[in-house]
Amino acid sequence: MSTASKKIPLAQAEQIANDLVTALLAQCERIEVAGSIRRKKPIVGDIEIVAVPKIVTCSVDLMGELVLHRPLNKSLEDMMDRGVLKHSKGFRGNIWKYSQFSISAHACNLDLFLATPNNFGLIFMLRTGPAEFSKRLVTPRLRGGLLPSFLRVSEGWIVNGKRSIPTLEEADVWRILDLAPIAPEDRV
Repeated sequence: MSTASKKIPLAQAEQIANDLVTALLAQCERIEVAGSIRRKKPIVGDIEIVAVPKIVTCSVDLMGELVLHRPLNKSLEDMMDRGVLKHSKGFRGNIWKYSQFSISAHACNLDLFLATPNNFGLIFMLRTGPAEFSKRLVTPRLRGGLLPSFLRVSEGWIVNGKRSIPTLEEADVWRILDLAPIAPEDRV
């Protein structure tokens, strides 16, 4: 979901995304390219990456809030200090669910979405898009969506009553929806 990013050819976007994934891989349990790159669109407006960051330690700050110490944060801060990335919007510091950066050398945006191992499948599917598909994914079938009416999506989870259902992979989402998988490039 780009703001002031210029559009670039798929091959160039793939190279930039692969370079970013390589630079951040050691700080993540898992990291994947999503969005229009994954859908193989010939022109890309921004680079979307979904990551499960490694957590080295946890502590409690002076206000009693839990602080997660993630090496991913340090790598992103280093990239900003070197001028590779510039933070545009989203949460910074403990970079929780979403942050957007401009990639200095390429005049395009990086949208970084964080997931947990247990909700990666849903976040990856939503962030692969396109937007219309993602909206249908979280809309109940009674209102024209793909979601069974007894389920809802909340805070990056598929929820049944008060129970969050793990979606480690996209295959888990398709199984929960009781639908045949749709390849990323065929999603509309």
